[in-house]
Amino acid sequence: MSIPRETALRILLFNLIYFFIAAVVIFYLDLHTWLIIPVILVIMAWGIYAYRMNVRMLGMPSRYVGIEDEEGQALTPILETGKIKVKGEIWNACSSRPIKKGERVRVMKRDGMILEVEPVDIVED
Repeated sequence: MSIPRETALRILLFNLIYFFIAAVVIFYLDLHTWLIIPVILVIMAWGIYAYRMNVRMLGMPSRYVGIEDEEGQALTPILETGKIKVKGEIWNACSSRPIKKGERVRVMKRDGMILEVEPVDIVED
């Protein structure tokens, strides 16, 4: 899996800051030598785990990628904009046609957090 360079640099910067803060905390806690090594190992293990989770999450598709063609219900009348419920979530919606409250709608496309919808009966015709 290929990570964009900018994202990889952000992850690296986060981990460097994380390790720096951990080193300062360990230094100021004035821990005994026999306790410093396990603390450092735990911090390193957490850093590696966090890095792997970041990389794994970057490879996952957004759950909203396939929202086009999903059906939902208008929660408010949609003259130009309104609210709809799709897949259990409430979205802002816009439509070129007026839609009544409670009418079934189909998502035509997503533009950021706004869904462009059409009434289901018009889509099927």
